[in-house]
Amino acid sequence: RYHLYVAYNCPWCHRALLAISMLGLEDIITVDVLYPNRSGDDEPLGGNLWKFCPQGQVGLNGKHRIFPECTVDTVLGKDYVKQVYEHAGIMDQKSVPILFDKETKTVVSNESAEIVRMLG
Repeated sequence: RYHLYVAYNCPWCHRALLAISMLGLEDIITVDVLYPNRSGDDEPLGGNLWKFCPQGQVGLNGKHRIFPECTVDTVLGKDYVKQVYEHAGIMDQKSVPILFDKETKTVVSNESAEIVRMLG
């Protein structure tokens, strides 16, 4: 029922992922992983947004980089975290982690300490 959106380079996401692992919830809570670099100003929704980019992208050094851990959005099929929030009726958020309820299509929480308390 629950899904977690994370970025491996975000320390708040690490907290939520560690809780899932330590509590043995890997088979219960699904996870999607965002690309470790945020969107550029030239992208459709603008810059500084977490995005799903399993195909990789060209970095500031001009080289194409792929991170095999990155996924697509397996729940809603969105391209950016901002769109996940908007789908849930939240227009002013773009942060991770996100604990998402797949049944009600709502954001349960985006505060890592709260997520850890809920899981425990």
